[in-house]
Amino acid sequence: MFSSFKEAISTSQRYELVPDLSDHGKLDAVLIIQMACGEHNNFVSVGSVYGMAKCFGPKNCHLSLDGRTLNVLMCDPNGEAICGKELFKEFEYVLATTGMRGVKLE
Repeated sequence: MFSSFKEAISTSQRYELVPDLSDHGKLDAVLIIQMACGEHNNFVSVGSVYGMAKCFGPKNCHLSLDGRTLNVLMCDPNGEAICGKELFKEFEYVLATTGMRGVKLE
């Protein structure tokens, strides 16, 4: 599921996955997704919340999660790839409806 989510981000060509909050040392604002997963009887649930982060130096990063974006997605045992794509659709919806792209962190 997570691999199909990462693939959807990469193939969209609108976003770039970065290894850490410093954005390869560019210190730009980055969108963040915090996820928690659980499994029971082969069903998977994914809780996600979105936010932004900005670093002002190698060890001076500010992070802000938007509680309004909290969402839970349930996935059936055979639908991991579909679930990853649904997570990406949710990500795009959150960006379109919250104005998160234009947020400045100081």
